[in-house]
Amino acid sequence: MKPDEGTCEICGTKAGHAPPARDTDPSGYKRNMKSEALAILISALLPGLGILYTGQAKGLLYFLGFIIFSAIMFFVPLGFVLVFLGWLFLIYKSYETARNYNRYLMTNGHPPW
Repeated sequence: MKPDEGTCEICGTKAGHAPPARDTDPSGYKRNMKSEALAILISALLPGLGILYTGQAKGLLYFLGFIIFSAIMFFVPLGFVLVFLGWLFLIYKSYETARNYNRYLMTNGHPPW
């Protein structure tokens, strides 16, 4: 649109004026974002509960599964190595879940679950 043409056919603003500012946060998604660092911290303290923090109930299953797995590995030689790897996996899974939650929220404007 040129300044002497009147109004824009797309947004309807007058020539030479900026289009109206859009509300960049119509759904308040920034308030609902989950902290990836907090998910990592929660999962480092209680493996799997960082996933529960993002709103997925399966995080509780991960936590209970890790407790059972740890109890079984207590009787296995070098089982602590497998428990440590499982702990690291759940920390990463919590980070990944929080990141995917936030990406979906920013893209679609509402939580994924």
